[in-house]
Amino acid sequence: RNILNESFPDRWIGRGRRISWPARSPDLTPLGFFRWGRLKNEVYRDIPTTPEDMRERIQRACTAITPESLKNVKQSFIHRIRKCIEVNGDHFEHL
Repeated sequence: RNILNESFPDRWIGRGRRISWPARSPDLTPLGFFRWGRLKNEVYRDIPTTPEDMRERIQRACTAITPESLKNVKQSFIHRIRKCIEVNGDHFEHL
């Protein structure tokens, strides 16, 4: 534990200590908190019947992403980053 604390301060997960956020936390990754969730909702609204149906649904869902929705993602991402800075990288409740 001491070696980990020296080599990776506040960047390792283990028993007996506070768990820090992983570097690629989906809470801070736009693809994690927007794109994959949205695509999943669109693609699986009804169960795809064939692999081709799945591909078509994915293409339609990607094509349906508008510039306005990307602008909203950007604003949400900035808000999340600011919140993370505000709490010094610690956990915070859903926004």
